Amino acid sequence: MKRIIPILFFSLFFVAAYACKPKAIMSVQHSPCFGKCANFKVTVYDNGFVEYDGGEFANRIGKFHKKISKKEVKALRQQFRDADFFNFKDEYTAPVTDMPTTFVIFTDKGKTKKVTDYFDAPGSLRKLEVLLNNIADDKTGWIEDAPAK
Repeated sequence: MKRIIPILFFSLFFVAAYACKPKAIMSVQHSPCFGKCANFKVTVYDNGFVEYDGGEFANRIGKFHKKISKKEVKALRQQFRDADFFNFKDEYTAPVTDMPTTFVIFTDKGKTKKVTDYFDAPGSLRKLEVLLNNIADDKTGWIEDAPAK
């Protein structure tokens, strides 16, 4: 019995820690192209933590993070809901070449959807992309992550 209590305690601790782990709720990623297309990804978590990974031609190169308010997270989530994100097609494309591809992912109420925007996406999807791009473009609050050793 004495051995079961510590095992039970640690099991509950790890379950609680996992349950409290922030969850990614939305992201936008822009792929490179043959020209000077910005290549970056921004991910917003439910607790307001934001990750940024900038590659070639992005406003900032490298990995950064910042915090946005819960109010901002709530407003972003509502704009995705209002745009009826889960009813977008999975992919918007056309037989053209050398366009950057934008991937938008949204998770809400246990459901996740990824939309690929290569060409001719509806304006309501583009507005959501702009919302997340604006977070990436904001010059304030970013902290550069330490490079991996």
